[in-house]
Amino acid sequence: MVSPRERPLRDPEWTDQALCAGRWEMFFSNELADKDAARRLCRRCPVIAPCLEDALTHESWNVREHAGIRAGLSPQQLLTVRRRRNRRSA
Repeated sequence: MVSPRERPLRDPEWTDQALCAGRWEMFFSNELADKDAARRLCRRCPVIAPCLEDALTHESWNVREHAGIRAGLSPQQLLTVRRRRNRRSA
């Protein structure tokens, strides 16, 4: 299992409503079952939209450094979303 990184010092208000609160391990696991469980939890989460915006704005884009699920997306998927948005705004 990839060790979960330290939670960021900034803690947006919406994180109190996140279904993942206190469950970080499954989001940083190398196990497919954990990743699937994390994605299912994200799909039901009431704050998936702000989580996605937070991930796109504040995440490290070194995929080796960030190996977790955010807003139901893998690091590679987040990078693809970010690149598409950047192309649209260019």
